[in-house]
Amino acid sequence: MLRSPGFAFFLTLFFFYILSYRSFAQQSEEIVSVNLLQALEKARANYPTLKKRIAEKLAAGEDLRAAMAAYYPKAGIQAQALFSTSNQVRGANLGYDGLLLGLSGSVKPNGFDWQPAWTSLASTVVDWQAFTFGKKDADRTLAASREQTAAQVYEQELFEHQIKVADAYLLALNALKYTRLQERNLRRTEDIVTVTRANASSGLKAGIDSSIAIAESTRALLQWMESQAQAKKYEVLLSELIGEAGKELEIDTMSFFSRLPASFSFASSEPEKHPRLRTLLSRQKEAENEMKRTRLGIMPELHMIGSFWGRGSGIDQKPGPDGDFTISSSFSGLGLRAFNYALGATLVWHPTRTFEIRRRLAAQQFRYNALTEEYNTAMMRTTAELKSSDIQFNLSYQSVQKTPVMLDAARNAYAQSMARYESGMENIMLLTQVTDLYIRAETEYLISVNNVWRSLLIKAAAKGDFDVFLEQIPN
Repeated sequence: MLRSPGFAFFLTLFFFYILSYRSFAQQSEEIVSVNLLQALEKARANYPTLKKRIAEKLAAGEDLRAAMAAYYPKAGIQAQALFSTSNQVRGANLGYDGLLLGLSGSVKPNGFDWQPAWTSLASTVVDWQAFTFGKKDADRTLAASREQTAAQVYEQELFEHQIKVADAYLLALNALKYTRLQERNLRRTEDIVTVTRANASSGLKAGIDSSIAIAESTRALLQWMESQAQAKKYEVLLSELIGEAGKELEIDTMSFFSRLPASFSFASSEPEKHPRLRTLLSRQKEAENEMKRTRLGIMPELHMIGSFWGRGSGIDQKPGPDGDFTISSSFSGLGLRAFNYALGATLVWHPTRTFEIRRRLAAQQFRYNALTEEYNTAMMRTTAELKSSDIQFNLSYQSVQKTPVMLDAARNAYAQSMARYESGMENIMLLTQVTDLYIRAETEYLISVNNVWRSLLIKAAAKGDFDVFLEQIPN
């Protein structure tokens, strides 16, 4: 039996790869079997960015309910107990930012001292913004537009992520199919090695044929190994996009290569329905409502107020014979002894806010203009993508109609060349060239089919309608 160093190296490399690959598969924690629809559902449920958008949408909904709750009157209760001195002076004071206590009371006729007393206060206040001249309605409308924007941002994020998942799935599927193609090519080269070794042993062929066959078989093995690494890369990408990062995927739905999507004309009208453009429109509407709310900032507010309160003090109500008030430091001052109520209305207006509001409106108008130009840019890009995707799909569909002819011719040429070589009518170099032609034809066919599905996905992305793709996938 003829043996060569090259063939020994080939066997060693082959078995080392097989053992390492099996070891890697055994170390994998979990194998997840998915088809395309399952991958899309896992992505919807697991991907963190989509969860983030859902949380933002729910938060915007709570903001809207908070704006609705602002219509109700506000009621508050306060109770306090203080141990303090009773020195007072006449005159005004300004409490600013909570740094000065509110003071009231008369001046002591016999001078000042540091004798303290307990005082107490309990009150309840109901404040109802009866008339805000449209401010509350504007707040509610603004909150509703923000909720709509958050919902639209989620829809856009979901659509774009579905496109990414489907594209990664097609790439992983194509890589897996290419790996199997390379494996078949490896088996063919092994068959050629077997034939050349038999011919060399019997003296029908020169020994160089065997060396060339082993070299080609080794090259086929290396290509198969490279295709395995490429398939693993796309598998890792897909596992990340569906929220199963680190897990090994088992991809099925190989029927993508058994049929093609229908050839029909896609409607390229109504680009404004694209999720990207709908999101920009929602942001424009939000900006408009924000400007309306800012304009109303100059309007007054009419509050209806009701209050009931009681006060207690350790200082006597009446002065003693010396004209001064008796002060007690006991806890008797905590008991409420005077009660009052108040009902009325108060009008609050800040006309000088006009200057601030004018500047805020100018800034918001510039932001609105920026959103308008962003929308115009997105509209032009979407229109161009629609046209480009139509051309790309038509070209890829026409291309896939031609590749089967090339594949059949290459398959027949390989079969004939192999038969002629085995009968001694052809040399190894011509057989090697025909084998290369066959593998290229298989690869071209594989790529052309995958390009049809990916161009259909590009069409769905440009149109903004994922159903364009889903309606065509095999069940």
